Amino acid sequence: MSDCPPGERAVEGHGCLPAGVQDSGCHAGEVTLESGDCAPAGIPPEACAAGFEPDEDGCVPILPRDACGPGEMAVPGETRCRPVAPCGSGKWGDIPVESNTQYVDLAYAATDSDGSALKPWKTIASAYVAADAGAIIAVAAGSYDEDIEVVTKPVRIWGVCPDLVAIVGTGAASTTVSFYHADGSEIHDVAVSGPRVGVGAAASDEVIAERVWIHDTGEFGAASIGAFGPAGITLRRSLIESADRFGVYTSGATVSVDGSVVRDTQPYSADLTDGAGIRIDERPSAGLPGRGSIRGSVIVRNRGYGIQALGSNAIVEGSVIQDTLPQASDMDLGVGINAVRGPTLRSNLEVRASFLSNNRLGGIGLSASDGTFDATVIAHTQPDSTGGFGRGMNFVQDGSGEPSVVTIKNCVLRNNSGSGIVIDSSDASIEGTVVRDRDATSSDTGRGIEIVAHYGRPSEVIMKSSIVSAQMDSGVMISGSNATFEGVLVRDTQPRANAETTGLGVTLQLDASAHFIASVFETNHTLGMFIAGADAVLDASVVRDTQPNPQNSAGGPGIQLQRGLEDQREANMVMRDSLIDRNVLGGVLIFSATATIEHTLIRDTTADLAGILGDGLSVLSAIDATPATALVMHTRIENSARAGVSNFGGDVGLEGVQLECNTIALASEVLPIIERPSTFDDRGNNLCGCGEIVSECKAISSGLEPPEPL
Repeated sequence: MSDCPPGERAVEGHGCLPAGVQDSGCHAGEVTLESGDCAPAGIPPEACAAGFEPDEDGCVPILPRDACGPGEMAVPGETRCRPVAPCGSGKWGDIPVESNTQYVDLAYAATDSDGSALKPWKTIASAYVAADAGAIIAVAAGSYDEDIEVVTKPVRIWGVCPDLVAIVGTGAASTTVSFYHADGSEIHDVAVSGPRVGVGAAASDEVIAERVWIHDTGEFGAASIGAFGPAGITLRRSLIESADRFGVYTSGATVSVDGSVVRDTQPYSADLTDGAGIRIDERPSAGLPGRGSIRGSVIVRNRGYGIQALGSNAIVEGSVIQDTLPQASDMDLGVGINAVRGPTLRSNLEVRASFLSNNRLGGIGLSASDGTFDATVIAHTQPDSTGGFGRGMNFVQDGSGEPSVVTIKNCVLRNNSGSGIVIDSSDASIEGTVVRDRDATSSDTGRGIEIVAHYGRPSEVIMKSSIVSAQMDSGVMISGSNATFEGVLVRDTQPRANAETTGLGVTLQLDASAHFIASVFETNHTLGMFIAGADAVLDASVVRDTQPNPQNSAGGPGIQLQRGLEDQREANMVMRDSLIDRNVLGGVLIFSATATIEHTLIRDTTADLAGILGDGLSVLSAIDATPATALVMHTRIENSARAGVSNFGGDVGLEGVQLECNTIALASEVLPIIERPSTFDDRGNNLCGCGEIVSECKAISSGLEPPEPL
């Protein structure tokens, strides 16, 4: 046996550690750093991306207070709205000058154009015909109503600035400015609009669109299509606004959005669907995923999805995705980032050091896909049109039977209206993460963490060194799934309105299985832990200060273990080296279930408001159920308001148990309704008393009223 007192355990290098402290010496809710120091869960300040600043346990972007007007933008780190690009002085501004530059000026009146600065072409198309491969086409102020087709021969189109140079498509071509078999082409410092796609690359790789204002297009703002060969476009320091259907689109190709803004995408005019800021699609016929990277950018006020990936790969870093609106067609969706399995491929989504706020239905959603999330804040997710959901993260299996598989590290989910993280028939690893402060505006239950199996497959979750705080209904719900929690702090769960048995720290049900290690469940309401028809192991964990439900003053026990509510399945619990402290009505309640309690401290259990109950450990058998059974070894139960151990028709074994300063040490009650006596098996070395007064432990009947399952 351990030389440590009950409720503590021996850890090499640390001596006796209290329950709720991890083997590293860090408390529940703290992360152990490589140096051995402890740090609170959440985003460390040094992990904030450029243009962000630390804020409580997370990071927030530095941006202007008010929305930018048309043609203006700001990216993280900028406090004022600005034009997309400055306009230099003179006719040609700051356009680079090279020996073979072709010049264009719509206002040139003569008929002797030769492409020089003194005799410029009047159209960009004319300049392209005359240009050498790779040459600059310098464009002076003006509105150029033409469709530019860069085919085979790459060039660099360069305007004075987007405020002065506009390329307006005629609709005769599918794209206002298109690049086809023209790798390495560039377009700079112009505005692009028109009735079709704004800027497009097909069979053209490494195309750059820099300081470009793409706006009011009748179709996609910018697109790269992999139908005819490798294609890729980089949007750098650009603004895409009020495009139709998708702000940025790629299919089986590559798109990069760096230091740019994509906003106010409009629904597809034909049926009012879509409206996503960025859409990344696989190309099923070729088995090609789309590939997208979004860095240092702002994706705001788009429709349906801020960013959507189907069978594709997406990286989002140092970016802001917020205020996504529902689809106009059905007022559904409004998700910040969504990645789903496509027709042939899984999606892979990475989100790092980013900020998602005020999206709808879900901040981040995955279906049958893979995700990695690091140092990211997801806040203020709003309900959908029905008043439900509003979840921070939602990870599900799909009809193919494939789970989502995710890793979440050092993230913060706060003030979301629905549940913080939902893992449904999927797998997750969560570390150093904070889920806190639910915004109770949704009809969703609003749990902190939901680990469920609605698709039939159990979820598998490992959660370490994290905090779940001030959620609603249940801090953690584990249903039909398996989980390991190590160094997790769950506190201050609040009840839902008109729901008398909510506010629970942990709910474990429907054949679920969970292992809690060095974790703490404190100041939750109604029940600290509710284990119904499930299996639980508690090692070195704490359940304390559970409060009654303020709506009806019911509840307050630390742990309630019972058979399943729906399936009547038996429940089992093993508890070692743990602390059950300052709970109300009961420390541990065992209803027709089986428990083994070893080297644990149960103390200071207070009476309910009626002043009737208040047992450290209660064991109660029900009609037509397996008798309640508890084996208690090397455990201390002290200062219970009523009985240290109360037994109502169950079987209790005691070995090396100390019952200290309880009003009644052992209560053995008869419940005629089940016609079964209570039994105690004294296995030796049990002590009862208070202070210096110690006596042999004897069970007595005092006519105590049994507790009732909640």
